[in-house]
Amino acid sequence: MHLHSIPYQFRYIKNIDSTQLLSIGTSGMYQKNINKGEELLIPDYSLIDAGLYVFYQKTFHHWTFAGGLRWDNRSISTEKMFVDSTGKRIEGNPDPANSFEKFSSLSKNYNNFSGTAGLVFNGWKDAILKFNLSRGFRTPNLSELASNGAHEGTVRYEYGNAALKPEISHQLDVGLIVNKEHFLFELTPFVNH
Repeated sequence: MHLHSIPYQFRYIKNIDSTQLLSIGTSGMYQKNINKGEELLIPDYSLIDAGLYVFYQKTFHHWTFAGGLRWDNRSISTEKMFVDSTGKRIEGNPDPANSFEKFSSLSKNYNNFSGTAGLVFNGWKDAILKFNLSRGFRTPNLSELASNGAHEGTVRYEYGNAALKPEISHQLDVGLIVNKEHFLFELTPFVNH
C-alpha cells in the first residue's frame, strides 16, 4: 500500500493569571491510501480528521478544577474496485463477464462531542483526592467498515460492516493517592459504560 498522512496540530495556551490556564486548539489529519500489493484487504481510501477543543483549569485554595470540550469530525471515502478471477486488481473499465466487485464505494461522515470535568483536592500533606466525569467518542476505522479479504498472518478472512455506528462512552472515576517518602498507595476505582 502507498499511504500518505499529513497530521496537523495548532494550539494557543494562555495563563490568564497565576490560578487560571486556558488552551484552545485544533488537530487532525489527512490520509490517502492506494493499494499497490498483491493481496487486497482494504480499498483505496481518503480520510479527513478534524477536531476543535477548549480546555480550562482553575486553582483555588486547595482545589483544582479542570474541564475540556472537544468536537471531532471524520470523513472517510473509498473507491470501488474490481478484480479478476485470480484476485488481481482490474484497472479501467472491467469486463462484467470476467470480473467481480471486491470493494464498493463508501462515503461516511461522523462527528460528535467529547468532554471531561474534574476536581482535585490537594489540601493534605501527603495525599491527593481526585474526581472526574468524562464522555468519549470513537468512530469505526476503515478495516471495521470496509475490509474484504484474507488477513495473512492471522489465518482469518475479514469482512467489514459499512453500517457500523460510532461508539460513545461515559466514565466516572475517583482516586486517592498517598505518597510518603518510602510508601506509595493509590486507589482509583472507575465505572465506564
